[in-house]
This record gives sequence, structure tokens and C-alpha cells, in this order.
Amino acid sequence: MILSLCTKVTAGHSLDESIALAARYGCGAIEIFGLPEHLPPDVSPEEVVRLALLLRDLGLSVSCLATYIGPYADADEATMGRFLADLRRYCMFADLLGCRLIRQIPALGAPDRLTDEQWRRAARGLALAADVAAEYDKRIVLETHDGQITEKPWATLRLIEMAGRDTVGVTFDPGNHVACPEDYGLEAIAAYGGLIWNVHVKDTARQDRARLFGEGEVDYRVVWEGLAAAGYDGPLGIETLVQPGPDLSLDEIVAHETAAIRASLAASPLADRLN
Repeated sequence: MILSLCTKVTAGHSLDESIALAARYGCGAIEIFGLPEHLPPDVSPEEVVRLALLLRDLGLSVSCLATYIGPYADADEATMGRFLADLRRYCMFADLLGCRLIRQIPALGAPDRLTDEQWRRAARGLALAADVAAEYDKRIVLETHDGQITEKPWATLRLIEMAGRDTVGVTFDPGNHVACPEDYGLEAIAAYGGLIWNVHVKDTARQDRARLFGEGEVDYRVVWEGLAAAGYDGPLGIETLVQPGPDLSLDEIVAHETAAIRASLAASPLADRLN
């Protein structure tokens, strides 16, 4: 199990800066977000090769490509075609970067407010995306997220079942469910089980959500216990929402998050799994 710096944390800074920060604070990987300044779908293959060589030289891997492809639920055929074309490019980037996981966004909106047709379109789009990814030996992950079809465990699992592809799993993000602890607790983790292929770690609060790790309302003792019971041994993506400002630099934010998360893990059932 390794710490992976999510480049969403470094939005507004170059990907080279993100990579340098990850290496400086002992992360074993980065999760590259599909931000315009980091990895948009139209980036050149030559630039991706350059990034791959830089990562190799620093001993870092890429845990996931967190794209913004979607939502499928509201896409017509032409839009879906563009989504799949972008996904093919990301699959090629993932090959160059040695990465297997690619995030997709099936549907926006709470699951109980989506129509049957939106559910059908989301599942069909997910199946098509999984088929494209499988051509490149890649796997699709869906981030658990409030305000999306993946807001509740039952909904995420229903969607995966509807898609009918075993190359679809979950990026489990407890911080997105701070308002509903049952959506990230022991029962939720047990329900996802072996479908948790990636984890985001950020502390949040119901009001003014951005918090440094350890200063919010997410009970990570429960999260660590649940992940240990589920046998999780994958990446832990640092994804704090705290932004740098006059009193707190980006460097200080990353330093705090890596140290605080390591300390929390050291006192947890996952202590012996962290590299």
C-alpha cells in the first residue's frame, strides 16, 4: 500500500511541480487528474513520454488517471462517441505511464432522483467504456461521490451490476460522504469489498468542507478498520481540498497531509501494509 499524491491538490501548478512534491514528501505514486494544466485528452504523446521518464527517474508510479469523461447518463450518441474517443487516448496515455486505472463519471445527480432512462444510459455508457478499456488491459473506476449516481453503496453496486463488466471497480472516497457517515462506514466498505481498487483520503466537514487531515469530521479510524477487514492493499490518494494562501503554502499542505496520514495509519490495523 502506497501514498499517492492526487494532482487535484496542486491545481494551478504544473504537473512537474506536482511530481516533485510527491517525491519530496515520500509518496510512492501520483494520481493524475485530467485538469487542463495536467493531463487533458489532447496532450501530445511526446509530452506523456517525457512525464513517464521523469516519473521513472524519481521512482514514482501512476496509481490512476482521474479523468473527467462523462456523464454518460445525459449523452447523445455523438457525445458518447467523443467520450469513448477521449477514453482511448487516456488508455494510450495509461500504457505509456504504466497505469491500469482510469476514472469515469457515469451520471450526475443523486441516484434516487435519476430517471430509469438515465440509469439505463449510465449503465450502457459504462459498459461501452469498460469494453474500450479492456482492449488496452485497463480497468474503470467510479469515484464514490455525493451528488452523483455513486453517492450510495447500493446505487454504485447496482450500476456496476447493470453494466455487467468485471473490469469496473470503485475509487472509495470517504471525504465525499461526510454528511452521511453510513456511506463510508464499516457496512459500506464491506458491501464494496474487493471492488475497492483505489482510495482517496481527505478530511472534510459538513460546513466549509475543506479541512487538513485530522481537523475535519471524517472518522478515519473506522475507514482504516474497514479497509483492513476488506483486505485492501492498494493506493491511498492524498486529495485534500485545502487551498494554499498567505498563511499556508502548497508545500506546507502536502507536508502536513503526508505526515498526518502516515501517523494515523501507523496507529491503525493497516500499519504493516504501508510502504
